[in-house]
Amino acid sequence: MHSSRVSFLLRSVLVAAAVVMGWVTLSSPALAFGTFNLKQTSVEEADGRWKFNVEVDYGSKPHLGHVPFDFVLVQKVYYEYSITDTDKAPVQRRKPMHNQEPQREQMDIAFADARGDLWQRTKFSFALRRDRGFSAGEYSLTVKRSSDGAVLGRPMNITLNGQNELIDRRAIVFAGEPKKKPDAKPASTDKPEGAKPEEAAEEPTDTVPEDVEPPDSEEAAAPPPVDKKAKGAGCGCRAVGNDGTSGLASALGVLLLGLTVWSRRRGRA
Repeated sequence: MHSSRVSFLLRSVLVAAAVVMGWVTLSSPALAFGTFNLKQTSVEEADGRWKFNVEVDYGSKPHLGHVPFDFVLVQKVYYEYSITDTDKAPVQRRKPMHNQEPQREQMDIAFADARGDLWQRTKFSFALRRDRGFSAGEYSLTVKRSSDGAVLGRPMNITLNGQNELIDRRAIVFAGEPKKKPDAKPASTDKPEGAKPEEAAEEPTDTVPEDVEPPDSEEAAAPPPVDKKAKGAGCGCRAVGNDGTSGLASALGVLLLGLTVWSRRRGRA
């Protein structure tokens, strides 16, 4: 009876020990190891990226010179750059984010030098880029070993300073321009009584210098004399009746007309 109780207790202890060892074995990848220290947790944007410098302590010499890690980032706050109806200029606002999908960046950390010697500690730098889906805001960062998911150091919060794309939140009003009302009193076109009439423009006058004498009017009006003896003078026309051939033709015409009349009268008789 006593031996059976002892055996039962031993079996219970062995089962409990196996459960504890199994739990430790299964949960060991999630345990943290080493340290991951950022020199600065808040970084300004430069050329669309944020660069961080890190000091890493692996805890012991790794088996490989380059160990792959997963950088898991979850955005907690988005820096919204917007303008509303009450703003005179765009303003940056902190917009909390909830249930965001983790963003993963896989990077290798080198623990070996050029000669191939392994070291427990090393310095490392990495950058987060806008073209990889990151934006100005606040993130939580967890570094995990890719092979087993063990966390390097502890989770931390980082800030990516910068200006995101402008969001216009002003209300849109669809309204036309108001029509102008006609003036009650038309503008007066009467000239004031005291207004002086415009001075007439002075007419230009021909002025002759005093030292120049005007030419004689008679000499200026008289045409130049014509030389009658000059050859080719005159227009070359002839007056009617001066030509002898034209007079002879007229006499013959009268004679023929008279003979015609005389012959007709004789025929009637």
